[in-house]
Amino acid sequence: MAISSAFLPFNGELRGISIAYGSSDGRWDDKRETESMNKPRQEGEQRAEGCPHCARIRQVELGNLENLVHQTRRAIVVAGDHQFFPGYCLVISKKHIREMHQISEEEALGLFADVLTVGRVIDENYHPLKMNYVSLGNVDEHLHWHVIPRYLSDPDCRDHPWKNSAVFSKSPTTGEIVENLRSMFSKS
Repeated sequence: MAISSAFLPFNGELRGISIAYGSSDGRWDDKRETESMNKPRQEGEQRAEGCPHCARIRQVELGNLENLVHQTRRAIVVAGDHQFFPGYCLVISKKHIREMHQISEEEALGLFADVLTVGRVIDENYHPLKMNYVSLGNVDEHLHWHVIPRYLSDPDCRDHPWKNSAVFSKSPTTGEIVENLRSMFSKS
């Protein structure tokens, strides 16, 4: 994999980016990064066109998001798209925020409290060996965390959680799993 760095204009400022290309999964490309950086941002923007997490939030507002398990004033909690790691959830900010440093300390503390609550509920109900909290935003530029319980039974429990991503689809998130997660969060 090669990495290239550049400074590009963004809303009148120069922003530095690093672009990885030739990655094994081919998901990262400079075209996507450049397109997202060239989109105009409005002060206090709540939603972004084409953002999959904003689309999920719209579905919650319409009452149509099947894998919603909990929500707070600041975030929604959804069951992960797979359950290779039983109990895997995402915590997604209700606001379209690209970077953690772009929010106030009060908002950050509130969102982090939500993330910790999700981790605690999963821990109390699934009893994992370890909990991974991951917030990258390289693919979906919307502030969110993957809360990933890790188990001794994982094929590679001490390695990064995406090592076995090729087999994630063999552990789908079913309606029964979503209902179980909802029940856990309703008791918390």
